[in-house]
Formats: sequence, structure tokens, C-alpha cells
Amino acid sequence: MKIFLSLKTKEKLATTSIYRAVRHPLYLSNGLFSLGLSLLVIFFNAFLFLILYSSLYLPIIYFEERDLLKKYGKKYKRYREEVELLFLKKIKINQDK
Repeated sequence: MKIFLSLKTKEKLATTSIYRAVRHPLYLSNGLFSLGLSLLVIFFNAFLFLILYSSLYLPIIYFEERDLLKKYGKKYKRYREEVELLFLKKIKINQDK
């Protein structure tokens, strides 16, 4: 049973724009949002919410990575080696000297 219906609609692997820096930008932004919310509210319950909310994404990410690897094979494997999972990697910018 396919959980991620979006995998059926996208035929080409997205590796440009934000996907050059992070493989799962939506999950990163949701995690940052929940972190910001917990800092804004400064309640212990909000911090617990952050931990629970973020931990729910781990199995989702695992299965999505597995399905993308099956669908795109070597191309996705190479992409995984070049791009961080959730945290931004320093992007190299070509500079002429």
C-alpha cells in the first residue's frame, strides 16, 4: 500500500532550488516552526510538543527515503550522498578570481 501518493505524480527527481541544500525542506520548516513556537510560548508543554511533533517525522522520512530510492535508484543514491537530509549544508558558490 502506497502511503505517499505524491510519489506517483512526480516523474522527475527534484534536485534544484531548495532541494540542492536539503532533501526534505518541508519537514525542516515544520521542525523549525515547532521549535520557534516552543521558544515563543516558553512553556514546558510546548517543548514536549516539539519533541513529539519532530519524532513523528522520523518514520515518515525513513519510508519516503526508501520509496524514493526504489523509484529513482542510483540517481537518488547519488543525490543522497550530495545533499543533507534535513540540515542545510554549506552551498559552494563559484567565484571567479
